[in-house]
Amino acid sequence: MLMDTTEVTKRIISGQQIVFAKFGDGEILCMLGEQGSNCDGDSYTEKLRNMLISSLRFYSVCNNPNVFIGHWPGTRALHSVELKEVLDKYNISLPKLARYHLIMNHDCVNSDMKVFDNPNMYDFVKSIQETRRKKIVFSNENNKKLQLLFKADSYIVIPPRNWVVDYDNYFEKVKSEITDGCILFTAGGQGSKALIADLLKLFPGMTCLDIGASFDLLCQKRKTRMRPHDYETEKSYYKELLPENW
Repeated sequence: MLMDTTEVTKRIISGQQIVFAKFGDGEILCMLGEQGSNCDGDSYTEKLRNMLISSLRFYSVCNNPNVFIGHWPGTRALHSVELKEVLDKYNISLPKLARYHLIMNHDCVNSDMKVFDNPNMYDFVKSIQETRRKKIVFSNENNKKLQLLFKADSYIVIPPRNWVVDYDNYFEKVKSEITDGCILFTAGGQGSKALIADLLKLFPGMTCLDIGASFDLLCQKRKTRMRPHDYETEKSYYKELLPENW
């Protein structure tokens, strides 16, 4: 059975390491040389493609039992024909897998009910708020409320798309914030996968969680992904964890 959110929460509380990076359709298409951009407007460039390939290879050979990549349950993305094509093309072995929706406010599949597919997100966020570990958020200005939600110590602002054009600059900004036992949360699109891999090479014991667009609706009050539930439903779910001025 693939790791669930309860296990991630336990590791946050106990101070154990957990690393999670999501490779979805966009990352896979970029690695296969597709032209254009993903749903967030991140362009498929040669630089990004090489970075993603390098990071996927790292995740497959790092021999760290605490490092996972997201496994999509359907047939279009991770662990599908397209991923196998990437692995075969670049001679990469399959990394350790976790559920793609491991950290996501995602609705039940094939259900008309407005019920989260992942019932443990409340405890996950609560554990983040209560941990004494340093917390760093890496995302664009639209998600600035994540700093309040996670009670994070620092927030590194990136452009809403194509920040990898200035990758070295943002990498140095994150690196300067890293301390022993800290947790890095990335909501930075495709480049986050490379960022996490490169940081792990320097800080092999750090915790990194690729939350992606998981909290876009709660922070931005608008849908960046197609989900049945609305803003008020998600806000109500986290009501007891939100500051009064939310």
